[in-house]
Amino acid sequence: MNGPHLMNPSPKPIRIRDPVSGQTWSVPIKPMTCLNADVAERWFINVALPADHFREIVPAAFLEPDLRHGKIVLSLCRIRMRHGAPDWMPLTLGPASDNCALRVGCLDSRDGSPAVWVDHRLTTHVLGRALHRLGFPPVKPHLIIQRCDETGLQLRSRDGSMKCIAEAKGGDQPTLFTDATELTTWVTAGVRSYAATAVPHQYRIVDLEKGSPNAFTWCQDWTAQLTTPWGNWKADGVYRTVNGQYQWRVLGTVDHAGNPVAN
Repeated sequence: MNGPHLMNPSPKPIRIRDPVSGQTWSVPIKPMTCLNADVAERWFINVALPADHFREIVPAAFLEPDLRHGKIVLSLCRIRMRHGAPDWMPLTLGPASDNCALRVGCLDSRDGSPAVWVDHRLTTHVLGRALHRLGFPPVKPHLIIQRCDETGLQLRSRDGSMKCIAEAKGGDQPTLFTDATELTTWVTAGVRSYAATAVPHQYRIVDLEKGSPNAFTWCQDWTAQLTTPWGNWKADGVYRTVNGQYQWRVLGTVDHAGNPVAN
């Protein structure tokens, strides 16, 4: 069965079949400037990494580590959306989805401003595989949610290179952030992110703007283990916030030194 046509399709639209619903989506190939989302909940699971791991993860030469107590902050950001859709599509038509990414807190060496390097964007969204053709950084439709309830969260990438097991069974006091307010301030400041593109040494800029205020709370009874391509780590704090209107804005591409790249 054919699903909804999101707009008047271009001559050769992208056609994507949803394996869950059986619908086929016809997506026009047109540039996307924004991705909007109605967010049900957002999780941050932090890991304190030794500083010498930074260049293994972050290739952009103009980004430096935003160290906290001498450690890199690597976070799994998990977002559950009620709806997610490109700017040219009504938000309420966008399917629900689960999404996650690995992100590293950075400083832009050009002006000292906070920034984020985002790696391993994964989704369950049926349109995820089309986003890179619309101008958004690549998002792989390879996220598998194995468990999500009041006592545990378990997810992994299809290839197993990323895995998170979080459980409500008692956690240690975090060391990276003194409290949830400090984490919220840090996350809010890092709205600008950079991610790899298909072209070597070119990075897509995406700003994350929130349309409604919300703050994280520390899940003090939770502990977590995070497996990444760079190692297996015990989490330094599990945090959660609920509800919110989010918008990711694509702002272009820069080269290895941070100089704008002509489209």
